[in-house]
Amino acid sequence: MSSVAEVLAARKPRKKSVRLVLDGQSHAELELARNELKNLRLRERVDGKDETLASQIPGLERKIQELEADLITNAPLFTFQAIGRRKLDEIRSEHPPTEEQWDLYRERSKVNPMVNAPSFDPQGLAPKLLAASALDPPMSIEEASELWDSLSDGESAQLYEAAWSVNMEAASVPLSASDIAAIGSSGGNSITQRVAESLGLPSQDGS
Repeated sequence: MSSVAEVLAARKPRKKSVRLVLDGQSHAELELARNELKNLRLRERVDGKDETLASQIPGLERKIQELEADLITNAPLFTFQAIGRRKLDEIRSEHPPTEEQWDLYRERSKVNPMVNAPSFDPQGLAPKLLAASALDPPMSIEEASELWDSLSDGESAQLYEAAWSVNMEAASVPLSASDIAAIGSSGGNSITQRVAESLGLPSQDGS
């Protein structure tokens, strides 16, 4: 049986990568081509065997494939690595919920008493989490802040999701039939959830 020291020495933190499409013009051109192809196929079904319409489809399909390949080739790849629970807790504690977030929680809780109270400020935490978790390319807090402020809401959400989930998700091995039977006989619906709750750990949605 391995010792704890051996287990920790062999541990490899989880990694997660996300490719960020930053070429808005090429992306818009791709969406236009996709819509055009969709309309052509619809018209072809409505008009029956129209050789003129049918002849346009292969060329448009090739154009879409080329645009997709170019977007993937030119889109920067960001890779994040789990930083450990203690470091993540430090970052969370440095960014408590804002008064505006508490106000929003109080308003929502009037409608839904089961809504989770905020435990940190995601907007304030994001640059530091990105910087701490960034593996490739590495980034300082200043660089992460500049990146965070420059990106659109959708683009920044992609980065945040990757950095957050790599620290919150656990790698798992598919259970065998005997494992599933053993868990079922214990009378618990979600052992992982119960253990996390007993430790006071946050859920994956940050609650």
